[in-house]
Amino acid sequence: MAEFTLYIGNKCFSSWSLRPWVAMRHLEIPFEERLVRLRTPETFANLAKVSPTGQVPVLNHNGKIIWEMYAPVVTRFDTYGGTLAPDTRAYVDAVLATPAMRHWYAEAGRETWPEPGPDE
Repeated sequence: MAEFTLYIGNKCFSSWSLRPWVAMRHLEIPFEERLVRLRTPETFANLAKVSPTGQVPVLNHNGKIIWEMYAPVVTRFDTYGGTLAPDTRAYVDAVLATPAMRHWYAEAGRETWPEPGPDE
């Protein structure tokens, strides 16, 4: 197995998979690409083999699984609130509890400059 293995969904369906794929190609980080075909009866079972969240993209770095399951969307749920299904709430809470997300939020809280308005 390569040092980095990137599990992605279909290139025609999974724009989320595009982000790490392009970044790694751009930075010339060698990786093995593995496609998990989406929208099939076997998709859920195949994702469960490689992804703790059942989502792609997932990066396997020498056995360490790095996933991102839609962190930007999770922040919207966190910001705007609302009632979520129990499994969705558990997913949102799990993403927000990761050290990386806690670090991001802490650094965001230390930013002192105001954001410009839409007309600025």
